[in-house]
Amino acid sequence: QRSYTSYEEPREVIFRIIVADKDFVIHEVIFYEKPLIKLERRGWARAIETFLNIDDNTREKVLNTFYCPNDILEAKNDAMKIFYNLLDNESIKLNDQNTKEVISFISICNVNTHTINDYFDGLYEISSKFAHSCAPNIACNSADKDDNNGPIYFEAIKNIKTGDMMTIDYLLSMESIMSTSQRRAILKDKY
Repeated sequence: QRSYTSYEEPREVIFRIIVADKDFVIHEVIFYEKPLIKLERRGWARAIETFLNIDDNTREKVLNTFYCPNDILEAKNDAMKIFYNLLDNESIKLNDQNTKEVISFISICNVNTHTINDYFDGLYEISSKFAHSCAPNIACNSADKDDNNGPIYFEAIKNIKTGDMMTIDYLLSMESIMSTSQRRAILKDKY
């Protein structure tokens, strides 16, 4: 049983990728991270309520730290559909500023969340910087599936040399066994 009691500094972050600053061997833990915010898997209304109720500093950090694909038309349209469905079906009341923030938040969540367990997802500041690969060199794991506070860790699944870009698979396990063209279509649509 591994023990993860403290946050370890990640490897070097360059733009939106992480590069190894030392060699790692298979099964070596690269780093551990707690979520900036955790989101219950009980629908968008609950996630937006969580977002609107966090302190201003954390909300600004979410909006300014994570990749927001609103410059990609399909991603923005997806966020807008989710947002307008919520307005039609839920009792969400927003002002103009909150509306822009909520649409950005939806886009951010669509491409940056990691699974904590069956009940929660989380936004992780450093973990969101990993690039995708269909043949990744690291894997994301929950430190404790019963811990709803969401610490996760990243473990080498291949030997990694200093200077190598660290990559994860963005796709769900069932999507990962699809053909290359199917996987590319999913990645193009979502990322």
